[in-house]
Amino acid sequence: MEQITVTLPEEIAKQLKDASEKIGVKPEELLITSLQEKLAN
Repeated sequence: MEQITVTLPEEIAKQLKDASEKIGVKPEELLITSLQEKLAN
Protein backbone atom coordinates (compact mmCIF):
# COMPACT_ATOMS: atom_id res chain seq x y z
CA MET A 1 0.00 0.00 0.00
CA GLU A 2 1.29 3.45 -0.86
CA GLN A 3 1.55 6.05 1.89
CA ILE A 4 0.35 9.60 1.33
CA THR A 5 0.54 12.37 3.92
CA VAL A 6 -2.29 14.91 3.99
CA THR A 7 -2.37 18.01 6.15
CA LEU A 8 -5.89 18.75 7.37
CA PRO A 9 -7.27 21.89 8.95
CA GLU A 10 -7.64 21.37 12.69
CA GLU A 11 -11.45 21.41 12.61
CA ILE A 12 -11.66 18.80 9.85
CA ALA A 13 -9.16 16.56 11.66
CA LYS A 14 -11.31 16.79 14.79
CA GLN A 15 -14.46 15.95 12.82
CA LEU A 16 -12.69 12.97 11.24
CA LYS A 17 -11.53 11.66 14.62
CA ASP A 18 -14.97 12.16 16.18
CA ALA A 19 -16.78 10.46 13.30
CA SER A 20 -14.40 7.51 13.20
CA GLU A 21 -14.72 6.98 16.97
CA LYS A 22 -18.50 7.15 16.68
CA ILE A 23 -18.63 4.35 14.11
CA GLY A 24 -15.77 2.36 15.61
CA VAL A 25 -13.11 2.52 12.90
CA LYS A 26 -9.69 4.11 12.57
CA PRO A 27 -9.61 7.58 10.97
CA GLU A 28 -7.50 6.13 8.13
CA GLU A 29 -10.16 3.52 7.39
CA LEU A 30 -12.88 6.15 7.28
CA LEU A 31 -10.82 8.27 4.88
CA ILE A 32 -10.11 5.32 2.59
CA THR A 33 -13.76 4.28 2.49
CA SER A 34 -14.89 7.85 1.84
CA LEU A 35 -12.36 8.32 -0.96
CA GLN A 36 -13.34 5.02 -2.57
CA GLU A 37 -17.00 6.05 -2.55
CA LYS A 38 -16.22 9.49 -3.97
CA LEU A 39 -13.93 8.15 -6.70
CA ALA A 40 -16.53 5.53 -7.74
CA ASN A 41 -19.03 8.26 -8.65
